[in-house]
Amino acid sequence: MPQKTFQYAYQGPSRVLTSPGFAKQLSSGQTGSHIKIKLQDGTIATVKLGRRYFSASGHDCRKYTVQARHEYTACTINGRWYEASPIIVSN
Repeated sequence: MPQKTFQYAYQGPSRVLTSPGFAKQLSSGQTGSHIKIKLQDGTIATVKLGRRYFSASGHDCRKYTVQARHEYTACTINGRWYEASPIIVSN
């Protein structure tokens, strides 16, 4: 069985989630609920809200899944939601 190697590839959150409606849902939506958001290309996507937690750096974070395929994490920093970058990359 081939072994996977892992490398730390930390990048600070960089992409601001600018939609006020989406940010509000991240803050107050119930875990497991489904919401609709407009993507950058103009299409409408279904988002399932995941659990909230506090990161090791103390930020309020939440997982969410777009179109039942792509999982993301967003965290609040100075009152704004940012999409978090993955810390570990497998090759």
